Amino acid sequence: MNHLSGNFAYCTVRGLNLAYSFQPGASGPPYDPWCEQVLHRNCTDVTPEQLIQQSVEHSVKAFGSQPSAIVVDSSLWDAASWWRQAGKPHEPYVAPRERVSRWCNADFPQLMEKVQDASPRSKVAFRTAPRIKFAEGYGHSQDNIEAINACFHAKESQSTSDRGMEKFKMVDLSGLVEKLLGSDPAAFSTLYEDSFHPGRLVSMQYIDQVLQWVHSFQTPKAS
Repeated sequence: MNHLSGNFAYCTVRGLNLAYSFQPGASGPPYDPWCEQVLHRNCTDVTPEQLIQQSVEHSVKAFGSQPSAIVVDSSLWDAASWWRQAGKPHEPYVAPRERVSRWCNADFPQLMEKVQDASPRSKVAFRTAPRIKFAEGYGHSQDNIEAINACFHAKESQSTSDRGMEKFKMVDLSGLVEKLLGSDPAAFSTLYEDSFHPGRLVSMQYIDQVLQWVHSFQTPKAS
């Protein structure tokens, strides 16, 4: 894995360039304190625009061009911000409906637009949030994950247009995880590395989904 800065790392596998760009969410500051651990700096003045632009510049430096495709996710970071902004109430924390609505209709769509504006040649997608197991001290709850995914599925079901979230691809990571979990709750421990992060099997199948999407718009269509 090659690192160019605190928020950008990449690797090359058989000619395929895969990059990770850290984004602490569309709802902060304040961000979760882990933001400072990742960026090695004070995050009070961090903005999504700064990090997005920096990541696109790193992509051009590393690969010679803007990314072909970008998948955006900020679900857990945003949910952590909601909890902190609410004064860290009792956990598991369930965000008020109006807070989720503001994120769904303003915060996250604006983040997507900022990504597209910074990298206009890229195809941009977002992904659904996979289920979590409660862990104290992060402000997360499965209720918030389900509210986020309900927002995403509602956006996808709307008519396709050149405005709003409808123009972006949705990658259903949540659906993939649920399929792998099946009806066995114990499978969580084998599929996840911890309470929040899916492990290798899920990650490989998720990347396969993303590559199928990329292949769909890079393969020339028959005339």
